[in-house]
Amino acid sequence: MPARERPSERPSEGPSEGHSAAAEAILRLVLPAERAAAIVGDVVETHQGRSPAIWWPTVFGVVFSTLRQQIAGAALTMLACAGCSWLVFMAFSLAFTAAGAAVAYVGWTATRLATEHTGLELVRDAFGWRALPPPSIGALLFVAQAVAMWIAAPYLTGKMAARWCAGRELAVCVVMAAVWPVLAYAAPLVIVRMSWTYAGLHGTVGTSATWLGVPLMMLFVLCGGYRQRVLKAREPVPARG
Repeated sequence: MPARERPSERPSEGPSEGHSAAAEAILRLVLPAERAAAIVGDVVETHQGRSPAIWWPTVFGVVFSTLRQQIAGAALTMLACAGCSWLVFMAFSLAFTAAGAAVAYVGWTATRLATEHTGLELVRDAFGWRALPPPSIGALLFVAQAVAMWIAAPYLTGKMAARWCAGRELAVCVVMAAVWPVLAYAAPLVIVRMSWTYAGLHGTVGTSATWLGVPLMMLFVLCGGYRQRVLKAREPVPARG
């Protein structure tokens, strides 16, 4: 019966498949799939038998180096794209806000009709149920504006900018993250404010794309750029004739 191998005599294992897959997924954000797989293979072979803490800095170093090269190689193009994307963002914000306002008004009107003009109030009074205040149109408009300006418009703008700079999707998002705060400070987009009243409370509602809100917007810009990068990676590679 063969003797069991002592733990100290076992060959040390290299990076797990999970670490390799994660490293490849990160590299594919800035590199083609074939190039990312080749780099991961080289890293695994070079650091075979060593802790992943040793080779992860190499992976992130490749990412940052690639981003720097991509930005330096098309700096003017990306700056122009970042500036144009701010205009696109404002257009998307206004369009989505208008659509959201229409939905808010329809929902508010339907709620008022259902609770005050359909006879349901008679049933409520018969059972002694307490009437709930009708929804505030100001609150509904604020939600519509916030979703349009801070989520929907940045997401679609990120996708569009990534489509403009195919192959440099993450790099252009990094440039936008640097340029947008300046544009938001110099030319902030402010949706028209309005007063609201709800259950005896009064206030003013409105949203604005100022430099303080850029970090939240850039989160969804990155999500849009990442989504476009994933969609691009899924496209079939044309066969070489």
